[in-house]
Amino acid sequence: MATKAYNYARSIDISFNLYKSIVDSSLNYIIQNGVSGQGLVLDGSSATTIQATGTGPTLGTVYKNQTISTSDGLERRIRLMLGFSGGTDGSGEYIYSLPSGISFNISKNPIYTGILWTPDVGSMINYLIPTTGSIIQQDDWSIVNYIIPYSSTSYRIVSSSVSLSGFTTLSKTHFGHSKSLAISLEFSIYI
Repeated sequence: MATKAYNYARSIDISFNLYKSIVDSSLNYIIQNGVSGQGLVLDGSSATTIQATGTGPTLGTVYKNQTISTSDGLERRIRLMLGFSGGTDGSGEYIYSLPSGISFNISKNPIYTGILWTPDVGSMINYLIPTTGSIIQQDDWSIVNYIIPYSSTSYRIVSSSVSLSGFTTLSKTHFGHSKSLAISLEFSIYI
């Protein structure tokens, strides 16, 4: 019985490391469902930069800062993985960058730099891009997150959380960057 459990655990470990080596080696195709050539094109991978509508935050110890873009010819899938501890909050709403060389198709994902929910909630439907994943901070975590394009190469994150009864953008007062924080979000944009 112990040998069976060991072999199963070893099989999972080998599969994970194979997947990790495929992604980490930045191949042109990620093998999907075990069939070569049926995957996604790796468009780019870079660290995200964080600015703000006021003073940009600074990050303390960064454990991971990576944004990956893949495409299937119809849309791009963006994955933001950011983990750090400490830093300063800055001021204003936080603005995150897309991977180097990637931009929003603003005719299909329009830019919005105005005040959130202005003139009303329904009018925001053209700007909100749903995400999967979460944001985690000491004593708080996100429930639902959206992306709103801020420029052709940057975006704001709109989030609701356990401690907030509503939605707002990430800023000094909502998931501020002076405390330890982990962001792992994925979203799709038009090509």
